[in-house]
Amino acid sequence: MKRQGPGYGRWVGVWLALAGAGAWAEAPKSVVPMGVAEWDTPTPRAGTLDPSFGSGGVVTTDFSGGAEQIEDLAIQRDGRIVTVGSTRNTLTNNTNVALMRYLEDGRLDPSFGEGGRVTTDFGGTDVARAVAIQPDGKLVIAGFTTTSAPRDVFLVARYLKDGRLDTSFGTGGWTTIDFGGHIVSLAHDVGIQPNGRIVVAGLTLDARSSYDFAIARLRKDGSLDPSFGSGGTVNVDFSGGADFGLAMSILPGCRIVVAGSAAVPGSGDDYAAIRLRPDGTLDPSFGTSGRTTVDFLGADDDAWGVAIQPGGKVVLAGRVSRPGESHFAFGLTRLDSEGRLDTRFGDGGRTLTDFSRSSDSAMDVAVQSDGRIVAAGIVGDDVRGGVHFGIARYDKQGRLDPSFGTGGLVTSDFGLSPIFGDQAFAVAVDEDDRILVGGASVVGFPEPRDLDASLARYLGGKKRH
Repeated sequence: MKRQGPGYGRWVGVWLALAGAGAWAEAPKSVVPMGVAEWDTPTPRAGTLDPSFGSGGVVTTDFSGGAEQIEDLAIQRDGRIVTVGSTRNTLTNNTNVALMRYLEDGRLDPSFGEGGRVTTDFGGTDVARAVAIQPDGKLVIAGFTTTSAPRDVFLVARYLKDGRLDTSFGTGGWTTIDFGGHIVSLAHDVGIQPNGRIVVAGLTLDARSSYDFAIARLRKDGSLDPSFGSGGTVNVDFSGGADFGLAMSILPGCRIVVAGSAAVPGSGDDYAAIRLRPDGTLDPSFGTSGRTTVDFLGADDDAWGVAIQPGGKVVLAGRVSRPGESHFAFGLTRLDSEGRLDTRFGDGGRTLTDFSRSSDSAMDVAVQSDGRIVAAGIVGDDVRGGVHFGIARYDKQGRLDPSFGTGGLVTSDFGLSPIFGDQAFAVAVDEDDRILVGGASVVGFPEPRDLDASLARYLGGKKRH
């Protein structure tokens, strides 16, 4: 069943679990124990937690006893790691944007914010879904905030290198976009074009209860770019149903790919992607009039991540369901540069991966320097219930990579709480092909008491120079 707008799906799911509603327990899955590689091993196995990072490969971060989660991460040129998400004050119930910056070894960066942490209250329920790093080192975040109407609107803010809001951007460092007064406007991804303009993608809900892809482009000062779409914004509908823009990539030539899901008559929700030309118009050379959809098994599918391989091939990752069943599997597909299903990828253009007998969801995807594909997300525990970090690595053609983890799969339980566990939402690959995965972990024993941001780094198998 479709969530009530994917903008809320992750956050609400976590809090239902913490409240004891069992939102995670409905997806029990298996746990593959992870060993820790020793640095004197000539060739550490790819997929092993990196012992030089944090504590045995993992870092958890708390904001004064609140509830935190990482929604996205990016790696600076100097190797420092920026993560964004949200922090919830469990006493006041306020949710604010949270940023964290870590040194390459996983320690919080004392030169950023207050001891490596930044929180910003934009006046409503504030969540950062994505982060992009400008060439000058400034950080652009995108997500949503709730206005007094109440309505949810795109939130875009820019921070200086030290974590302060950049007051030269928008009004006091931030701006909002409501797509003509739509009831809901949620940003899920952000990117910087080569010309410095900022592209934000997500979804909107209008007064007719119709969800559409939503894209906006901002000039460097945070104002809407009138040369893009209609006054700086673009809405895209597929077939009149609910269409959710969840991820984005910027292509050479300032073209834009946005991926997510679209309701398609006869096959439920399918993976969906569009490609826009630099002026915001749909690119007719991609798919059908700029749009394309991919169905897996005739049931509901959602693409949560998008990555670009050489040659403009588009890799989509997310969750795939089977008719008559309530659980999901990791699903990957690839489109060629013209938006057609690439049948040389996986099995006729599609790859399904089950970690367990219940629901597994790929939440993000990245491509390594050698073209191999890494998908990360949420997998379950068939024995105890709850969920854990799940990472799968594939070769260039979508086949599981046996040199990674166990048969291409890694499941990590960080042991911070005996139940519920860990959720992964974001993945990135550094210049050494080490894999960084961010999300949230329930902490507390014997009962879950808190939710902390969690960040793990895995060895990618590439020898460091």
